[in-house]
Amino acid sequence: MNPLDWIMKGRFGAAARAGAGFVTVSIVGAIGLVVLAIVMWAASLTPFGLWAALPVIAAAGLVAFALWRQGQTVPDVPRQHPAPLSLSLPGGVGGADGAVPIQTPRVKLIGMPAALVARVHRPIAEAPAIPDADALKRRFDQAFAAGQFDDADRVLKELALLPGQAEWALRKQRLVRQQRARS
Repeated sequence: MNPLDWIMKGRFGAAARAGAGFVTVSIVGAIGLVVLAIVMWAASLTPFGLWAALPVIAAAGLVAFALWRQGQTVPDVPRQHPAPLSLSLPGGVGGADGAVPIQTPRVKLIGMPAALVARVHRPIAEAPAIPDADALKRRFDQAFAAGQFDDADRVLKELALLPGQAEWALRKQRLVRQQRARS
């Protein structure tokens, strides 16, 4: 496989194809507008006026409709309909088992099969009933750095109750007492 094939099979290739399609449609549309402007100008010179341009406008409309219909039907691509996903949410939201079906909107790109994008409902995280040791240590550091020794003592008392943290809390309480004595 040469490097160009490798590039065109990746994400850049999909973007390049989409960009090429956009440029092609833009050029065809611009040419169509120029032709329509010339026909309208020529129609204004005839005794019939705009009536002379109606067959050209009707033909352009039929061509546009035919192109649109051709873009709507993709015979070679089988449609895939996955089974609906369900997500269990805490609190019994949804049916008896707490499952809420996820809506999967279908997005159709020109010339591509329908892409499925799943919308996931994320449960809201509640504050933990017992804070972890790292969170308490951060709270202690913030209170100690701000000179709020009462808050620092309160946090150290909570931290001393956690397993394996008593020794660290005692050392920090000595440090808090020393800082109080200095100030």
